[in-house]
Amino acid sequence: MLTLIIWGSIGYTYFVKKKIVSSPKIAQKTSKPTQYTIRKDTFELKDINNPFENVFVTRKTSQKITQTKIAPKKKPLPVSVKWPSILYHGYIVSKGSNKKLGVINVNGKIMKRREREIILEKFEVKKIYEDSIQLQYNNTLKTIKLSR
Repeated sequence: MLTLIIWGSIGYTYFVKKKIVSSPKIAQKTSKPTQYTIRKDTFELKDINNPFENVFVTRKTSQKITQTKIAPKKKPLPVSVKWPSILYHGYIVSKGSNKKLGVINVNGKIMKRREREIILEKFEVKKIYEDSIQLQYNNTLKTIKLSR
């Protein structure tokens, strides 16, 4: 029964009241402007006793962190390499192999070295060509021409 009353009132407002259209009313101007009063929405704070006043608190002691300045990395200055007296006499290739064996005169002593071998514990033979040999010390490359 209650449901019937509710649905009836919904149907009445939707179908019947909707058809009745009221004309819009135009608001009229009043001759006096309305005076508004502004109330402040603030209040005064009172001193409150600290409820944690008697509680024992241990403070954490912070260690002072000192920052050390790190000096920028300096690029190493190019070291002048003191090359020994080197003469290149050519290369030898054995039968059945294509690896070259370079013949080098270092400080008056004749040596035979292949590519990637070391001379005088410092200098590496990088590449052996027909007319020259390429040696490396650290990152310094030197090409020595064939001497005749």
